[in-house]
Amino acid sequence: LLMRGGMLIMSPIVDTIFKRKVQWFSWCALAMSLGALLVSNLWEPFTQGKPIAEVTAFNTLLLIDLAVYLGSYFVRLSLMSKLAKSDNDDDTKKFFVEEQMIGTPSILIILFVLSFFGADAPRDTFLGGIHYGFYGFWSHPAQVIAIAMAIGFCSQFNGVFGGLILLDKSENAFAVPVNRCSSILAGVTATVLLAIVFESYNLPGTGEFVGAGFIVGAILFLTLPKMFAKLNAKKQRSLEKNS
Repeated sequence: LLMRGGMLIMSPIVDTIFKRKVQWFSWCALAMSLGALLVSNLWEPFTQGKPIAEVTAFNTLLLIDLAVYLGSYFVRLSLMSKLAKSDNDDDTKKFFVEEQMIGTPSILIILFVLSFFGADAPRDTFLGGIHYGFYGFWSHPAQVIAIAMAIGFCSQFNGVFGGLILLDKSENAFAVPVNRCSSILAGVTATVLLAIVFESYNLPGTGEFVGAGFIVGAILFLTLPKMFAKLNAKKQRSLEKNS
C-alpha cells in the first residue's frame, strides 16, 4: 500500500515538475488506483473493528525502507521524464538498454559483495541473511531451486516490461497507474489460483475483490479515451481520403 500508493501520488508531482499536462482520464485512473490500494488493504482491518493505531503502525526501519524506495523511484521517473519520454524512439531505447545493463547487474554485485561480510553472522541478521541467500540456498532440494529460479526469471521479465510501461511517452500519471494496476491484478489472480489448486488457501476477501474492481475501472479510464481518439482519427482520415 505504502510503496504503490506513494508512487501513484508521486507521479503527477513529477509531471508538474517537468511541465507535462495530465489528462483528465489519467487523474480518474490515478484516483481509482489509489482507491483500490486503500480498499484492498484496509477493508478487513476496519470491518473487523481494529483500532486505527494498529492499522497504521509504523517503525523506523519501515519508514527508512519506504523513503529509499520512493526516493529511488522519484529519481528514476525524473530521469525518464527528462531523457527518455519523448517522440524520439531512439532516446527511449537508449535509456532502456542502459538502465537494464547497469541497474540489475549493479544490484546483484552489491548484494554479492555484502554477502562476504555475513559469512560468520547469524542467518536471521541482515548480512547473515544475504550470505545465506547466496550460499545456503543451494542446499535446498532441486525442485525448490528450480521453482525459485523460475520465479526469479519471471520477476526479472516483469521488471523489464514494467520499465517499458513507465517509459511510455505519456505523462507519468498515465504510465504509473498502468504499471501498478498490473501488480494488484496479478496478486488477486495468484491468490485465487492458489485457493483453487491448494484447498488450504483462502479466496481473496471482499476488500481484495472490490479493489480489483477499482483497478478494472482504472484500466477502462486509461484505455477507452485513447482508443476512441484513435478510432475517430482513423475515421476522419478515411472520410478525407474518400472525399
